[in-house]
Amino acid sequence: MTLSRLDPHYSHDPKLQKINLGAFLSNHLNEIKKMTEKNAIVLTTQLDDAICLINTDSMMILVRNLIDNAARYTPTGSKVNISCGVFDNRVFLRIADSGPGIPVDMREKVFERFFRLQESTPPGSGLGLSIVKNIAATHRAEIKLSDGIEGLGIAITIFLQPLT
Repeated sequence: MTLSRLDPHYSHDPKLQKINLGAFLSNHLNEIKKMTEKNAIVLTTQLDDAICLINTDSMMILVRNLIDNAARYTPTGSKVNISCGVFDNRVFLRIADSGPGIPVDMREKVFERFFRLQESTPPGSGLGLSIVKNIAATHRAEIKLSDGIEGLGIAITIFLQPLT
């Protein structure tokens, strides 16, 4: 249902607000920590000031989906890092883990609806990253995938529109 609401045929432009992304994420840190505690994931953060335009409701859906994926696919006791700030005049949100990662040749396919890696063991629908992609699109944001913590896992970086 979330994906349907984000579909361009049915949705309208989200109401974007001027938000400090670092403060916004800090205010939701308890909720985020609860998502990682069940697997004893070591959560670290670096939440710097980053003023941008976002829809807070859809941004929390995006963050929850990324944290849920990181917590489900990262082995117990491993690391997840959330960071945001401004780099090279661009606002970014980055969630990195030390799990099994995503092969380079599959990194674009994981955003397709219902796509799941063959070796995926946790149950899932294959919609989480598709939802992330749609939310990013409504924010005119760019998504980049790279290696995660200490070369392990995956890092998903969302480049948001800064205020100009």
